[in-house]
Amino acid sequence: MNRPRSTHELRNKLLVLCKRWRGPSTGRRRGRRGGSAAAADSREAAAPEAPQPEPEPDGIAAATNEELVEAVLARLHAGKYLGDEEFARWWAEQRVTFRPRPRALVAAEMRFQHAIDEDMVQEALDDAGADDLKACRRVAVKLGRRREGQKLLESLLRKGFTYGVVQATLASMAEEQAQLAGNGVEDYETFEEALARTTAEAEAEAQAEAEAALRGAASGEEAGEAAAMAGDPADGETFEEALARAAAEAEAGEEEAESEGADADSSGRA
Repeated sequence: MNRPRSTHELRNKLLVLCKRWRGPSTGRRRGRRGGSAAAADSREAAAPEAPQPEPEPDGIAAATNEELVEAVLARLHAGKYLGDEEFARWWAEQRVTFRPRPRALVAAEMRFQHAIDEDMVQEALDDAGADDLKACRRVAVKLGRRREGQKLLESLLRKGFTYGVVQATLASMAEEQAQLAGNGVEDYETFEEALARTTAEAEAEAQAEAEAALRGAASGEEAGEAAAMAGDPADGETFEEALARAAAEAEAGEEEAESEGADADSSGRA
């Protein structure tokens, strides 16, 4: 995938190509340096004939390399194929997302390496969410797996972060480390992952307690119904025996009610 390019970067590349194919400033090819004329003639005679570039139109042939490059850049800008604003946004997003570093350092890259306007640089960094504390934290988490203490502090300073930013970042990480120490978190483990893990464990524990409460409530209701059916158990009678006795008594009561109903029907017909 082709990435956006700044005007300054593309200008330099086009000038290199023009000098390679057209010569230092005009359309003439660069000649050989050093050696006698006879030696040069013999080398040219021995070398295979190189393909000659097509002749340039008069207007292009008379233009210098700089003039030709500027004309090409102007056409690219007019067609919206080239724009420093798009490049600045892309550069800032790449640095913030994949290569975190201090905001001032990213701004210096765009200003001095790509000649981007200062206002455009700051706007691109704001849109990308560039923040020194967040960037320093991401670098510290990565380096903290191999370094700690003074070595980690010095490494972050060499990355370009200010002493105040480094101190604030390490203090925040130490505080979080102390809070998570009881959950088996390794030194400088990714705190986002540890926090997500502890949150998931808490949710699972709460869900298990809720399910146990529901099961307890259901068991209580069943026991209440069974006790109501069984009535008062006799001395030495188990709960299962009382339940069986209550069921037998209920069945006998239903049979007695049916028998009395049948006798009443017979008397009525008589």
